[in-house]
Amino acid sequence: MRYIVFIFFFVFSLAQKDPRADKIIAETKKKLERLNDLTAQFSWTLRNRGVKNQRPITKRGTFYYKKGNRYRIETATQAIYCDGKTIWNYLKDDEEVTITDYDPEEDFSFARLFTLYSEGMKVRYDGSETIKGVPLEKITMFPKNRNTDYFKVVMWIGKDRIPKRMEVWGRNGAVITYELLNIKTNQGLQDAFFVFDPQKYPDIEVNDLR
Repeated sequence: MRYIVFIFFFVFSLAQKDPRADKIIAETKKKLERLNDLTAQFSWTLRNRGVKNQRPITKRGTFYYKKGNRYRIETATQAIYCDGKTIWNYLKDDEEVTITDYDPEEDFSFARLFTLYSEGMKVRYDGSETIKGVPLEKITMFPKNRNTDYFKVVMWIGKDRIPKRMEVWGRNGAVITYELLNIKTNQGLQDAFFVFDPQKYPDIEVNDLR
């Protein structure tokens, strides 16, 4: 369920041989660095371009982020809380929570995103498109490393320099689409909002792996 973080993952790859794409990505990076917090509805859709008449798989939820590596992901069946030190992965139907230490080298971190893949993409500006009535800048990215699981990433970025949509084209035929909707920034989210309290769930099973 950490898939939502990939909405931002590819934004920080530096553009190469396309000044306009480079400018947009640099502005997006700066905008996200300055955010104190962000809230958005998200959708995640998986389809296989090689299989006809197969219905796509879609998941929806809400993503919350705050500086200090704090984040929270809510879907109908799962919730992930992180306060920058500890991660709680709560499975609602199973009434079970797994607790682990937060690892900034493995788990979601904006700071880490600014250093990873700095030279891992070739980038192309593909003009402006209007999606759901919103004008967006379209950028296509191609990994230089042919051993990656994907061969193309397409990103749509708003005039506010926040990514709104992304498609990851896998070498195995899978296409994953991410969308962010109803984005709100700097809402003043409190630190306690990113802490899961098992005591509020008397029947919950706790797996503490710290």
